[in-house]
Amino acid sequence: MSQVSESKNINVQCRIVWVGGDLFKGKVIVFEGPDGSGKTTMANAVYTALEKFPIKKEIVHFATHFKKSKPSALKRLITRNCSILKVYWNIFLGKLTITDRYIYLTFRKHHQIFGKILKFLAPKPNIVFVMKVSPEEIRKRKIGQRDLLSNEMIKELYKVYDSIPNKIGIDTKKPIKENLEFVVNSVLRKTLI
Repeated sequence: MSQVSESKNINVQCRIVWVGGDLFKGKVIVFEGPDGSGKTTMANAVYTALEKFPIKKEIVHFATHFKKSKPSALKRLITRNCSILKVYWNIFLGKLTITDRYIYLTFRKHHQIFGKILKFLAPKPNIVFVMKVSPEEIRKRKIGQRDLLSNEMIKELYKVYDSIPNKIGIDTKKPIKENLEFVVNSVLRKTLI
C-alpha cells in the first residue's frame, strides 16, 4: 500500500463539493508535467484530501529512479510495465489510482517500439491533469539538481502534453489551495458512479 511521505504532505483546507455516492470503480487519475512542475506535490495533496472519503486509493509511480546514469531502456520498460500492472490490479480491485506521471513521454525519441507497446498496454486514464508552469519557474525549482531541463526541452515536453486528448490544464501560478480544490472536485465528479 502506498503512503504519502509526511514531509511531502500539504495540509491545506479546501472546500470539497461532495456530489453523492460512496463507491469508486477503479479509476485512473494522472498528473503530467516536466520535472519541477508540481505533479508529485499535487498527487500527494489529492491523495491526502481524499482521506476524508470512503475511497480505496493508491499512488503508483512510473518513474525509474537512478542515482548517476540513466537506466537502460530495458529497465525503464520493465519499470513502466510493472506500474501498468499495478494500475490494472487497482482497477480490478476498485481502487482509485493516482499517478505523478504516466506513459506519454516514455520512449518518445529512442526505442519508439517500446513506447508503442506501452501505449497499447496501458489503460486509458479517466482524467489527465497537466501541470502548467513556465520554463523559468521549472528551472528555478530544479536548480542544483542532476536533470536540469533546458527551456527548449520543456517547450518540447509541453507539445507532447498538448497532444493528450481531454487533458485538463492546471495553472501552477494559482495558490495550491485553489488548484487542490479544483482537482479534488474534478476527481470526485468524474470518477463517481
